[in-house]
Amino acid sequence: ERRRERSIQFEVEVFSGLPQEILFKILTFLDASSLFCISHVSKLFHKLANDDVLWQKIYMSEFGSHMWKPKSDVAAVKRDLVEVDQTVNNWKKMYFRTVTGPKMNTWLKELKDISPYNGLPILTEWVLRNLNVSWELTVCDNQGQESTLVQSEAHFFDSSLIVCWSSSNFPNYRHVSNIQLHGTFFSPLLPGWRSLILKLDMTTQHGRLMGRDPLIRLMLLLPGVIIGIWRVNIEVAFVIISLHFHKLVEKSLLGTPGCCIMSLTLQDVFERPLWCVSTPICIRMENRRWSSCYSGEHFLMDYNNPDGQVKMTLVWLEEQQQFFLITLSISISVVKEDC
Repeated sequence: ERRRERSIQFEVEVFSGLPQEILFKILTFLDASSLFCISHVSKLFHKLANDDVLWQKIYMSEFGSHMWKPKSDVAAVKRDLVEVDQTVNNWKKMYFRTVTGPKMNTWLKELKDISPYNGLPILTEWVLRNLNVSWELTVCDNQGQESTLVQSEAHFFDSSLIVCWSSSNFPNYRHVSNIQLHGTFFSPLLPGWRSLILKLDMTTQHGRLMGRDPLIRLMLLLPGVIIGIWRVNIEVAFVIISLHFHKLVEKSLLGTPGCCIMSLTLQDVFERPLWCVSTPICIRMENRRWSSCYSGEHFLMDYNNPDGQVKMTLVWLEEQQQFFLITLSISISVVKEDC
């Protein structure tokens, strides 16, 4: 196994030494699944494999001339393509959305039936099992070494799920820097698809002792995360995480919280750029509804820095399959200078 790892590392180093133009040309011969896999090899391949030109070629070759659209949607499709050309890496997102769209729409319909007893979707467990969703645990130590473990066991209850991981490859508890939980599901077109559910920073989290026996100590971190530690050598024996059913399907497939890119140019009275921002921001679901005019789920986007603040409230329109802006609030510092 170590020889194989050294061989793979040597091959990566050899390819990385080639000019980027040649590497880019080589990547043009790969399909979507291969391109997605190679993007995880190194930072260089991640950069090259996420180039929008590559994904535009793949998207247009697979869907550009074969997707039927109603006449009423032609203008909307053209607008989408214009927006894609103006935003970096949107062709990749558009490809994934097109590939996973039918399957996503199927499970969304299955989650519409709500239990009158707990207010949760009745078929949550059925959807998770039907999509072959599983959960992976990634443990990173202080040296930056990562170990990814597939679940050992998963137990379903009426409104929650318990997932367990046990392995001899866990590092010493004191050497763990962070723990990540990803939801995964099998797709031949998207191998290696992972959705981040939570990331636990062990450098700031101090576990609380909740039980012990002659062999194991149990540490509680965050609500629902239990780590079993061998008392002899302080190494991690197992990890148990409890997941509530609320939005569990969405978190396991789509990640939490959502992230998008906000590009904002605020002009002064002379139409000169006054405040310019381009940054990733989180989008999170709101429990309360800001407008009674829309029945869809409401979301909040909030950005704040010393120069100003942006708040947006959006509603998801199910029929149109898009977000609609309800409120927009922009505040800037009174001492803000020109860009």
